[in-house]
Amino acid sequence: MNTTHLESFVYVAKYNSISKAAQQLNYSSSTVQSHIKALEEEFDTKLYDRTSSGIQLTKNGNLFLKHANQILDITDNLHNIFSSDRNILRITASESVNVYLMHSLIQKFIKKYPNIEIEYTKAITPTALNRLHDNLCDLSLIAEPHFEDVEGIKSKFICKLPLSFSTSPKHVCFKQGLKTSKSYNTLYCTMALPIILEILNEKNIDFEEYFSSEKNIGDFQMLKDLAYEGHVITLMPTNLIENDLKSNKLRIVPELDCNPAVNIYMLTSTEHTSKDSIINSFEEAISSVLVPNTTK
Repeated sequence: MNTTHLESFVYVAKYNSISKAAQQLNYSSSTVQSHIKALEEEFDTKLYDRTSSGIQLTKNGNLFLKHANQILDITDNLHNIFSSDRNILRITASESVNVYLMHSLIQKFIKKYPNIEIEYTKAITPTALNRLHDNLCDLSLIAEPHFEDVEGIKSKFICKLPLSFSTSPKHVCFKQGLKTSKSYNTLYCTMALPIILEILNEKNIDFEEYFSSEKNIGDFQMLKDLAYEGHVITLMPTNLIENDLKSNKLRIVPELDCNPAVNIYMLTSTEHTSKDSIINSFEEAISSVLVPNTTK
């Protein structure tokens, strides 16, 4: 049994909504659904029904909720009791940073520092900032076009994250042109609209001229699946779709072939500095795994 799955279930019960629970937890809706499905399969019971007013827990679901809350309370107490004796680095990172950097970075770090545990959470930039302010994490890695230091937070530029606007070759934009096909152009991304607007504005591209709508999904595989079908245009890290571009499963949208990128920053609190040596070691690990193009 996975306590992350239990947490997702508790949040769904709290908000009577998978999408609201996902928003609060900084997951995609599909991730939350998969967590609950895993619980239902593990315990061979149905935990909720969908109704016109939202999610309705079954009789077994209500019983399960009581025990889930108890388990999570016990887990929290255990963390509080023993965390002070553990050598832990608590990291928060955005979805884009997670895909681009974190897997190889954490792998490298734990190999070199096996006695340091890592607690890792994915979150959007405002949540990452709040977690730093509240001392819920030691450092955050975010992807933004620009980041200005704010009170209590210091930032360090890490590298650039190349992005690409792509979709299936069968998307209507390749026949009609992007502006003409505006009514079919829904842009999907893991980033918030203000970030997208800033990226486009730097290239003198007006969002309203090219797209009918924009949606945010925190799951890159789902973005790719939607793009494969030709229903949406996506903005994703270029390295994630290199093989798809080579096999022509995806194509760069010609009018948006403008080499967009955002910057990855590491944020730390100026108020909580007890883990400076660990953070410095993590910075060294970052330097050893970065791609060649790391300059601003």
